[in-house]
Amino acid sequence: MKILVIRARGIPDIQGGVETHCQELYPRINSSMTVLIRTPYVKNIEITNYKGVELVPIDTPKKVD
Repeated sequence: MKILVIRARGIPDIQGGVETHCQELYPRINSSMTVLIRTPYVKNIEITNYKGVELVPIDTPKKVD
């Protein structure tokens, strides 16, 4: 089964309670998981894998007025 996460800001090391839980939980759930990471929040968008979780950067605004 393939799982795609679209609402999290990203992993790893993103400030926030939900993201901290996601960083620990996603690698334990399934190794065929993909997380769309929002580039304004991620320090290093060159990372494409975190503990077996595929990371795909997408360009998004940080704040929409």
